[in-house]
Amino acid sequence: MTKMKHVFLALLCVSLGGWGTAAQSQATAPAESGVVRIAQPSEGYTYFNKPGATIDDHEADVRSCLLDAKDVVSWDELIDNNRSLIAGALTFERAKSARISALENCMIIRGWRVVALQAEEGQALSETEQSKLKAFLSEQVGAQEPRGRIARVWANEALNAAHKRSELVPVSTNNGQLSLLYLGKITDLLYPTTNAILLDYGSTWSLRKLDHTASMAERLKAAQRDGAVLARPLFTTSEIEVPASFEKKIGRNLALTDLPNIPDGWGLIVMRIEGKSLKNGLGLGFGPYRGPRLQSKKGVIVNEIDFGSGFLNKGAGKDGSWMIRAVPPGEYRLSQMDVIPLYFCLGSPAFKLEKGQIIYAGTFDLSATAMGPDLTMEPVRAVLAGSPYAEQIKPAPYVNGTTSNCLGSASIYAIEFPDFPFVEGYEWGSKAKKRFD
Repeated sequence: MTKMKHVFLALLCVSLGGWGTAAQSQATAPAESGVVRIAQPSEGYTYFNKPGATIDDHEADVRSCLLDAKDVVSWDELIDNNRSLIAGALTFERAKSARISALENCMIIRGWRVVALQAEEGQALSETEQSKLKAFLSEQVGAQEPRGRIARVWANEALNAAHKRSELVPVSTNNGQLSLLYLGKITDLLYPTTNAILLDYGSTWSLRKLDHTASMAERLKAAQRDGAVLARPLFTTSEIEVPASFEKKIGRNLALTDLPNIPDGWGLIVMRIEGKSLKNGLGLGFGPYRGPRLQSKKGVIVNEIDFGSGFLNKGAGKDGSWMIRAVPPGEYRLSQMDVIPLYFCLGSPAFKLEKGQIIYAGTFDLSATAMGPDLTMEPVRAVLAGSPYAEQIKPAPYVNGTTSNCLGSASIYAIEFPDFPFVEGYEWGSKAKKRFD
């Protein structure tokens, strides 16, 4: 997202309740029955279970997911940057909740289930010695019918507007994530090199203040200097320079008259976004998966192409819902949803754009129970009528299961488009769930 957009959202969030009691009460209000709050950890005392798993499997996946979880920063932290002693103490609980939510999301995407215990039993286990907690988990993490209530499994909820996709202030009443307590003190695990009260991130914090002038490679190097351990590498670190004549068009909607003047060898992506709102989201972001990022003459790096956000960038058509973007050839993956971003670093669809190709990425209805993509070609050909592009355009050849690094994300998840294939080697999401259904 652009810097202007972040400023707008900061002002919006303040107007919706600020950082104090009003915002917190909104965040902790109970969800409607059946509604999943993707960016909020499950309530109560919980642990992870996967039928047939061992305690070693459990520990390995929790530690792996911690690599992603510890790099998550709640959205109010990103905007507000409370760094004094008092402000840091006030924001600690919601900062911790954001990371526990990320850990939970990462685990259920790998096929684990969240199991909730009765409060009395859960509290006793959270206060017991490590050997007794290990004995309990050793019996339960692989059980077909674990002790407690199955509170959550992964179910591709990000596709469905009935669920809550983001949280401004992710405070919950999760009193004890026992799978995490088993490994040690929660603050030490979630903040391995920081003071948990002050939330002092050093130079890493400046990265999370959204330095849009730094390249991804520069941000990555700075994070590694701060001791960041990445759960998976970034596929894209190279950059391609945007021609000066086209700089102002990057990330902006193109008219049909602009299309003959795109840079030589580049292609076009067409998309339609419907159902935009502050609740459902204002758009989708697609980023390069394998291929160069874009760099302007001024040194600004474009890590993502934004589709939507009509209040900043109105599209074509009577309702402004049609978006046309010019990009270099490469592979492009769904990286996030707006308003408060939900990042799909743990799995999302991608497609390949060949040199000079025009791709229809589909119609997405952010207010629907199945947001898309609808790849029916007649509507997009009508928009392109009278141009050669109407016959040249092809539906996006999506593949599910592409991943990226989660560094600096506000909340993390995975999303799949039904009926599309998976990249080789991806075993999370619906593929993991099927093995235990």
